[in-house]
Amino acid sequence: MPLVLVGSRRLQRRPTPVRWALATMVVLSVLASCSLRTGGSARPRPQEDVTRSELERVFSESAYSAIRQLRPSWLFYRLTPTPTNPNPEPAVYVDRARLRRLDDLHTVPVEDVERIQFLNASDATTRFGIGHMHGAIIVITR
Repeated sequence: MPLVLVGSRRLQRRPTPVRWALATMVVLSVLASCSLRTGGSARPRPQEDVTRSELERVFSESAYSAIRQLRPSWLFYRLTPTPTNPNPEPAVYVDRARLRRLDDLHTVPVEDVERIQFLNASDATTRFGIGHMHGAIIVITR
């Protein structure tokens, strides 16, 4: 720090609030850059897809019961009833064909299923269009 002579006394110039703010920002940015993880995907998924190997390890007859055992949160994703939608549930697709209700997954045998995935509301709307405010469950068969 530069010294300033005032009369016969030497005084140190105190750092201004701007310098303190700048120094604090530099330290925080260095700490933040050190704490960032490297690698990984750009969009982390809260739960991965249900794969064939997982399905072989559970004892279930239908795709619905397999989802209920392996990823129960998919069945109850944001189930908040509204006046326009008193029975909200995620949309269900089996091999790109939309089923009427979530309960229709009881008719899909787990032996025929290759993979099951869940799309959140924004991803489902992007992929399939409007009407997916509770997400979508996609079943891909063999």
